[in-house]
Amino acid sequence: MGSTEKYETLSIALKSLSDRGYPTDFNLLKSHHAQNDPVWMELMENQFRIVEVHRFDGMTNVDDESVLYVIETDKGVKGTLLDAYGVDADPSLTSIIRKMRLDL
Repeated sequence: MGSTEKYETLSIALKSLSDRGYPTDFNLLKSHHAQNDPVWMELMENQFRIVEVHRFDGMTNVDDESVLYVIETDKGVKGTLLDAYGVDADPSLTSIIRKMRLDL
């Protein structure tokens, strides 16, 4: 189910994915509504699945290294979730991502 699309930049990937029907920025939902938003409550119940993963290497800056997860929920919400990788990864976000199903 995963895409073989290779994106040159994160901004190109986000625009393309939004155009493909993945407009929700789950990072924004997490930061503003983490405990009260029904979407994140579903997440904790393992109702999300990762359908694509795109990794971006910081060509000029190591701080730009990130992983973009393309996510669909059982309720039909589609969007993306961005995390750093390696030592810069957010441990709480990494823990949440590990609970998601992989449908790659």
